[in-house]
Amino acid sequence: MPLVTTAPTPTTVQSLARGLRLLRLFTRERPELALADCAELLHLSAPTTYRLMNTLEGERFLERDPATGAFRLALGVLELLPALLDGLGVARVAQPPIARLAQVTGESANLATLEEGRVLYLVSAPSDRLLRIETPPGLRLPAHCTALGKCLLAQLPDEAARSLLGEQPYRALTSRTLMTWDELKRELAQIRRRGYALSEGELEDGLSSCAVALPAGAGRPYAINVSSPSSRMSRRTARERFVAPLQRAAEEIGGLIGLLDFEGAREARP
Repeated sequence: MPLVTTAPTPTTVQSLARGLRLLRLFTRERPELALADCAELLHLSAPTTYRLMNTLEGERFLERDPATGAFRLALGVLELLPALLDGLGVARVAQPPIARLAQVTGESANLATLEEGRVLYLVSAPSDRLLRIETPPGLRLPAHCTALGKCLLAQLPDEAARSLLGEQPYRALTSRTLMTWDELKRELAQIRRRGYALSEGELEDGLSSCAVALPAGAGRPYAINVSSPSSRMSRRTARERFVAPLQRAAEEIGGLIGLLDFEGAREARP
């Protein structure tokens, strides 16, 4: 499907806008693209697209596979991530509590929010175990089949959550993935009642996760989780071992975000 673009205005730089749209063509589903693919998706000529890609390659935002000649995102993109996360503020203050959560539970811990219907990981602290789950900041995963995603969706009104997810059936990642809104709506209601979300092999076989929401008032939905191989997390162990530490960490991070907002408001006063 061709990429939908907006018309340039007198206050925009067309070549820069084209370069940014080109970078957005690369996704988890299509990590590599040929020059011809990019030209077709952007509705640009091959020479124009080549100049854009050659410039981005020179700035280390793209790199070329020496065997196939296809392009993919390069490390220059990752170099922007720390500044992005620092700018969010939330990621900065949440890092120590998330690291402590990983130490207390012995499992990998994460903080995430919603972005266009997907889970966006902001902070991650891997466990010290050899067999562990690693989810780097910047990773995006489907919301309908992850504990974090369901916990985030449960903070929204049902209609808002349904709109974010788009058309059903939702993509089935395993035999346990919830694929319809009716199934997911019932699950979200349960999450609101019990105060935590679970995912048992819904994203990937053998992977389990338990998540709780940050207190209301953070400005947007946030949630934290611990994730591990399913051999170390069942519904019972999640309830007995992980929910209480998650809730304590959520309260701590919520308080820090409140302090962050207070300091920002104080600095903004004349």
